[in-house]
Amino acid sequence: MIRRYAALMAMVATLAPLGMAAQVPPAQQTQQHMQQMQEQMQRLDQTMQRMTQLQQRAQEMEQVMLRDMERLHQQEGLAAQDQQRLRTQEQIRTMAHAMAGAAGEMTQAMNSLREMARTSDGTMDRAMEQQMDRLREHMQETCNQMEDGLRIMEQLRDRLNQK
Repeated sequence: MIRRYAALMAMVATLAPLGMAAQVPPAQQTQQHMQQMQEQMQRLDQTMQRMTQLQQRAQEMEQVMLRDMERLHQQEGLAAQDQQRLRTQEQIRTMAHAMAGAAGEMTQAMNSLREMARTSDGTMDRAMEQQMDRLREHMQETCNQMEDGLRIMEQLRDRLNQK
């Protein structure tokens, strides 16, 4: 009987630190929470920078295409192939313009998200923070897709200029 009691007490003594380790003091929880929020804000800032760069690339592409189209317009007696190339360039330029506008709108939306997170002063519950993080992730995915789209548009432009 005494051996069973001693064995039981030894097991309790062994498991007790595990139970204590699972309980994180409130101050440490707050610190971890603040660190997580800072990391999320950094990821949002990085996505905003990428989106701003994407907007600039799209605007530059549009300007280059406008100059190319202007040069083609100044040529007299355009062949049917050149006229078709000019129409295709105009369509790609229109897409680049729309892409730049969408990137600007997304940057503004991300800025609003960042401001909302910054001014929350701890009033957001965990569920709301998770939803905001999901929104940030969605915006990052959107940025990735827009970058891919712009890359394809640049390839199309380059193919047109090779003809």
